[in-house]
Amino acid sequence: MKMPSALSLALLLLLVTACSWGGAGSPSPEPVPDTLAGTAWKAVSVGGRAAVAGREPTLAFDANKVTGSGGCNQFGGDYTYADGKLTFGEMPMTLMGCEEPIGSIEGDFMKLLAGGITVRVDDGGQILLEGPAGQALLVPAAR
Repeated sequence: MKMPSALSLALLLLLVTACSWGGAGSPSPEPVPDTLAGTAWKAVSVGGRAAVAGREPTLAFDANKVTGSGGCNQFGGDYTYADGKLTFGEMPMTLMGCEEPIGSIEGDFMKLLAGGITVRVDDGGQILLEGPAGQALLVPAAR
């Protein structure tokens, strides 16, 4: 009987290690929703600051349109979403003056929406929007 060479054993070890990579010990990426159509959300925090109760920024998604509020002003427009990446087209918005801190939270939320955003879902069903201008944590809201 022929004994396996050291090279054969090394290749076998490499193959076994490669096949087991990604097992229970390695972190899995956070899931992304398949679609946003038919969902509605309200922000609990924007840029690390808590939203003002009753004046939370909101988003409501249809097939390719989004409507929402920054907490003070209303907006709407087109969006695209695929594989956890969310982008918005032009979003006309009302221009009412807003009291603080609602106005600055709204400003931070709208800056976030203006950039390319990554959408992730946590174990509690909340979504995290992350982009170059910051992040916001949103919970499901009634439509």
